[in-house]
Amino acid sequence: MDGKQGQGAGRDRAVARQGKKRISPQQLQSEYFAALHQVAIGLMRRRNLDSLLKDIAVRAADLLHTPNAFLYLITDDGTAMEMRVGVGFNRSTIGARRRPGEGFVGRVWQSGEFSGEQRIWQAGPADGGEDVVGTIIGVPLRDNRRIIGVLGFNILRERYVPSRTEQAMLERFAELAFIAISNVRLYTRLQRELAERRRAAELIRRQNHYLELLHALSLQLMTRFELGGLLASILDGACGLMATKHGYIYLVTADGTHLEARLAHGFYREIIGKKLKKGEELSGQIWENGRLFVTDDYSREKERTPDPAHDKVRAWVGLPLKRGREVLGVFCLAHIDSARVFRAEEIAVLEKFAELASLALNNARLYEALEEELRERGRAEAALRESEAMYRTLAENLPGIVYRLYLRDNARVQFFNATLHAVTGYDPRRLPPGGLCPLESIVLPADRERVLAKIRDAINGDQPFEVEYGIIAKNGAIRSVVERARPVQGPDGRPHYIEGVIMDVTTQKNAQDKLLYISTRDGLTTLYNRAFFEQELDRVGTVGDGPAGVIVCDINGLKLVNDAMGHLVGDGLLMAAAMIIKDAFRRDDVVARIGGDEFAVLVPNATRSAVEAACHRVRCGIDDYNRMRPGAHLSLSIGYAVGTRGDACIRTLFREADNNMYREKLHHSQSARSAIIQTAMKLLEERDFLTEEHAERIDALILKLARKIKLAAPAIAEMQLLAKFHDIGQVGIADNILLKPGPLTPEEKREMQRHCEIGYRIAQSSNELLPIADWILKHHEWWNGGGYPVGLRGEQIPLECRILAVVDAYDAMTSDRPYRAAMSHEEALAGLRRAAGTQFDPKIVKKFLALFAGEKGALPPASAAAKRE
Repeated sequence: MDGKQGQGAGRDRAVARQGKKRISPQQLQSEYFAALHQVAIGLMRRRNLDSLLKDIAVRAADLLHTPNAFLYLITDDGTAMEMRVGVGFNRSTIGARRRPGEGFVGRVWQSGEFSGEQRIWQAGPADGGEDVVGTIIGVPLRDNRRIIGVLGFNILRERYVPSRTEQAMLERFAELAFIAISNVRLYTRLQRELAERRRAAELIRRQNHYLELLHALSLQLMTRFELGGLLASILDGACGLMATKHGYIYLVTADGTHLEARLAHGFYREIIGKKLKKGEELSGQIWENGRLFVTDDYSREKERTPDPAHDKVRAWVGLPLKRGREVLGVFCLAHIDSARVFRAEEIAVLEKFAELASLALNNARLYEALEEELRERGRAEAALRESEAMYRTLAENLPGIVYRLYLRDNARVQFFNATLHAVTGYDPRRLPPGGLCPLESIVLPADRERVLAKIRDAINGDQPFEVEYGIIAKNGAIRSVVERARPVQGPDGRPHYIEGVIMDVTTQKNAQDKLLYISTRDGLTTLYNRAFFEQELDRVGTVGDGPAGVIVCDINGLKLVNDAMGHLVGDGLLMAAAMIIKDAFRRDDVVARIGGDEFAVLVPNATRSAVEAACHRVRCGIDDYNRMRPGAHLSLSIGYAVGTRGDACIRTLFREADNNMYREKLHHSQSARSAIIQTAMKLLEERDFLTEEHAERIDALILKLARKIKLAAPAIAEMQLLAKFHDIGQVGIADNILLKPGPLTPEEKREMQRHCEIGYRIAQSSNELLPIADWILKHHEWWNGGGYPVGLRGEQIPLECRILAVVDAYDAMTSDRPYRAAMSHEEALAGLRRAAGTQFDPKIVKKFLALFAGEKGALPPASAAAKRE
């Protein structure tokens, strides 16, 4: 560290401090803790991590009256610590990294304790060439479980040793810093999650909006036959979909030589009548290649319109209007706001809209051609016949069911197009007789009266009408349709017949229903999700019309099940719990999964006795599940609250139920964890990796060796517990690895080595196994540091682990394996001698060998399959 300038300043401050009047320890303590109070207030208000880290280092340096401080944090991969902040002469080393045990910071990280060392910093000319003597102090940032960083100081005072008050003050400051950093990280994560949820909700809202607009526009376009009105509908609809005021439509001229601007909105109104050749400008290129073109920076396009008035355009999209491969025209939209772009989902909607518009334009062209031909004929009878023929041709090409229904003679249908058969399966000539509605005989009974009333009102008021209903096709399928029609007057001025189009909207409606289902359901359990549950709470509001209940359920020990037996087993318990809870309640009750392992039920119009009975059904279902499936243990904590008329808000009941559930969870959590651990042991026994003979042999050998080493009785009891449970983590390893008859691949070996960490997490969750949790983690460490998972060496490895390693290795060598037969007693002892000093503690090996001095074949080889490590 280069501290030439910082050393001189530090020495001046040290001299100045020594010249001050001495104060008592009590005054110093009051001064420190008053400062801590102010520091805590400042740190807890921070929300930016970098600003917080700098504030921590500066405030900590001020507490010790030193200008030199630094702060390291553990990197995301957990392999090193990186200096994130440097104050004083530490600024030049920001970004430096230390591994566990490397340098002063690495030693503080490894020990996890407050540390201080005397140092000599090489002085520069500014200090007169004299070296500066001082102290470096390191304080770990930690809680009871983990360390996230190290806070350090450079005290340029000779023979400086921090007092107990200063040490206590620094450790307390480190606790505050740990909490502040954790809070900022949690705040940042929550902000990110909230932003993602808002984006997902906005996407669903936009998709629903686009589907609704497409549905409405498709009905409008398919009933437009006049070209001018159709073009207006196309451009208005496209601008409405994309929320823009600027767009235009070009159509290919009758001679096919040019594109002509027929309609325009916004600042494009000036181009009406403009003509383009093929390939000219961007619109001409779309005509030439027949493909969509979109850009978010129109100014960079070489083929853009050269008129300077168009320089205001920022985002631009153009789509062809086609009949087969023939381009009939081009419509284009633009945004002039630099913040607006055409998103991918908007482009997809525009492409669908262009297909509808192309079909409508083609039909309008047919209709326009029909009208032109009728005008040319000049004879009313021939024109009428031709009109009917062209009308039928046009109607047959429409995607909807086109009909004409005469209101006289018992309302008979004169005309149906061929689409009727495609949608309903019925031949137009053999459709069962109907009434006012052309499809009355196949309308869903629940919709029939509503549809007929709508048609009667339209006839009486001589007004167009639109109605949506369901029909039953010939094959029994239910389809959704929208009918849009109008009554036509006869010579007597009264409605003579009805003309209309019936569109099949089943696909659009199913898409809307699917989006609604996805947005309200939990993907794993298919129950309602939290968002829907919150909406229902808001809908219910207050308990006013009658009693209501809220039940909250939480799966006990789900994290332990995931760690011990895998997430597939945990997901199975979640789905089983969801089914049990759902079956216990009525169809109208709102059953939801509101968290990872938490469920909630909203029970409207329910008395306390009914809610208690439902909770009893849930508990009985859990008991039946555990009785029928001894290999898995499911435990629920349940809390409920019931409100009657005049009670407080329904959310108050939810909080009360949640509190009641947590009170029950305090009573049941430990017993649930114990049951899960017993289940894990049973699974190991069923796999034959924890046989009774193996456990007895290990227990007997450990007992003899422990007495030889003269361990105390309590230590021997814990060693025997370790012998039984040290491989409990193997319950989380797949059978194809545990039972593999040949050598393991490197990937399989790494997966197998995870059983130490899995067992450690399982033991930490049990009061009975907590004393041996650390030993379970380290029982595969080697004397020379070549073991796993931590890589400890020598006496860093707990004595109990060193003893178990020797005994377990001996039993493994003298037992049959899936990939080899058992060794003899003498061969096993020879193997232990060879591994002493590398894999095993040589002193323990010597003590173990002394147990069998003068014996041959002391223990018979085991016949049962041994565990695989």
